[in-house]
Amino acid sequence: MKKKMCQSCGMPLETAEDYGTEKNGAASADYCQHCYQEGEWVEPDMTLAEVIKKGHEAIDAMQVNRFKRALMKKGCSMMMPKLKRWANV
Repeated sequence: MKKKMCQSCGMPLETAEDYGTEKNGAASADYCQHCYQEGEWVEPDMTLAEVIKKGHEAIDAMQVNRFKRALMKKGCSMMMPKLKRWANV
């Protein structure tokens, strides 16, 4: 089964607490709580380049070897533009 991920930052959506919220308080179907709250973007002016940079910083903080980090960063850079929030940017 394919894992659900935030369609803004790529964060895995695994628990109810991971999901952002719509204006009516319902869980967002597509976005995490770090990106989307009460029906609005947490950082509405963030660019695709900035979200990729944040993804790379998160990968750098992981306890993995440099080769795996490099592969993860490449995957991040390739995946982000395909996410719902960025697909038409």
